[in-house]
Amino acid sequence: MCKIFGLTSTAGLQMPALHGLIQRSHKSLTATQKDGFGFAIGSPTGDHYVEKWDNPASFPGAGQWPSIRANLAGLPVEADCVTSGTFPSSTGGAYIAHARTATCSRGAENAHPHASHGWAVVHNGVVQPTKGRTKPCDSIHILDSLVTHKGASKLHSDVAGYLAILAIDPKGRLAALRDERAPLVVAWVPSLNAWAFASSDTLLAEIVSAPHDKAYTLQPYRHATHTGKGWTHEEVKRWDASKAVNSKASKAFGDSRPLLNEEFPEYSGSKWHSNKKWSF
Repeated sequence: MCKIFGLTSTAGLQMPALHGLIQRSHKSLTATQKDGFGFAIGSPTGDHYVEKWDNPASFPGAGQWPSIRANLAGLPVEADCVTSGTFPSSTGGAYIAHARTATCSRGAENAHPHASHGWAVVHNGVVQPTKGRTKPCDSIHILDSLVTHKGASKLHSDVAGYLAILAIDPKGRLAALRDERAPLVVAWVPSLNAWAFASSDTLLAEIVSAPHDKAYTLQPYRHATHTGKGWTHEEVKRWDASKAVNSKASKAFGDSRPLLNEEFPEYSGSKWHSNKKWSF
């Protein structure tokens, strides 16, 4: 089993605090998951910063490896690390992190987040494609479905198995989804004006390191998307994690104008909100 963490927005953090969040993510997630570590920081342009390590113990700190490698040019020093995008100079983007116990080959390429075409996703669980050839890492099939269908509308038919995912979409918004088997909790963090997600409430408390409301298990087969400022009342009502979270969101954001369904066609409609089950 892997472990995941996510934050809808890092706008409530100064840069030193963002680095602290990433370090706590690394420490807590890799305490038991030793086969890879990675994280992504979202950008509204889709140019998310992604960094992944095969060996979590080699992680020198967020965004440090490119400059370390440049300074060691010509020396026989290398690390199994993959980066893409530019580490942000200011906070604000959504954040996701992952540590793995490998169910497929080791290597930074197979560490999470997987990213393509403005999407970045971390996954806890095991899946297989319902059609086509199996790829080197099962989580890539989840990414392929998100990219191909511009969201999660076909995920239930594209993969079989079990999953909890946190994803950053091409507009930099965080999305969270779980089935009935994979754990994922959510809690409101007042000081950060953000929602935090994690594989367990203990993990969430370790990484957030700030007072937060009680963590609730995210309801299965529901979707939540984030605007960058906070879920609107209508969004939470449609994809609420619990009545308590719905009430808290309503108080925090009031009856602000909901985003139109047309803006998120992949997340609306009878197909997604039907009681279809995942295949196991």
